[in-house]
Amino acid sequence: DKDSVDIVEIRSVFNRFYFERDADEWRIKNPVETNGDKSTIDGMINTLTNMNMDRSFSIKEGEQKDYGLVGRSYLVVFQLKNGQRDSVRIGDNTPVGSNVFASKGDTTVYTVPVSIKNAVTKKLFDWRDKSLAKVKQSEVNEFKLKNSHGLFHFVKDGSEWNIIKPREVRAEKSTVESVLRKFENGKAKSVVSETMDNPGTYQLSRPAFEVDFYLGEAKAYKNVILSKLEDKVSHVKDDSRPQVMTVDSLFI
Repeated sequence: DKDSVDIVEIRSVFNRFYFERDADEWRIKNPVETNGDKSTIDGMINTLTNMNMDRSFSIKEGEQKDYGLVGRSYLVVFQLKNGQRDSVRIGDNTPVGSNVFASKGDTTVYTVPVSIKNAVTKKLFDWRDKSLAKVKQSEVNEFKLKNSHGLFHFVKDGSEWNIIKPREVRAEKSTVESVLRKFENGKAKSVVSETMDNPGTYQLSRPAFEVDFYLGEAKAYKNVILSKLEDKVSHVKDDSRPQVMTVDSLFI
């Protein structure tokens, strides 16, 4: 059962990924430690746990390499909540048809849909959480936004929004909510660094844009800074994570 999977490992000569369930989310523990993309990891588990073979045949010991099941294969290991482990090895594409070879580590070879291989042969960026800020629009009661036009301070009033600075006036609700939706649903285009040791490298020592969010009744604080656009790319740093990410000109 896919919901009983607690740990997933994907091993190959190219890389090794280690995912660990954290409540209802996923954490990547290797090759870096960061949040995982829940839909991608859950989708991979769902694909493999629903995997059905097309056909099977026996080979001789030592012939596994002829099917890509040694060396260039992908080994996927599941560990369940009860400690039980299971695994499958994904090999080469079949010469004919949209299938790949798979095995359980013995001399029986199965052919399974190529979607199985596509589900596991992803890059680190595909597996990781690409959200720009852990902000839900419904939780934002107040925020400040700084751009080239100055500092704007917004406060929610029932279902409407008021501007407090630079002057007190009713805000255009749809415009304010479109900004909040971008931060809730927007995705990074890339991760350029796992840490921000030198903010000047990413033009974040003096950011072009800065947003301060105040969440919930307790007004929990979150800060996001963004650099000016350069080659249609802006660098982004959320204060709750060490990574430096990028967004495109459409987001800015």
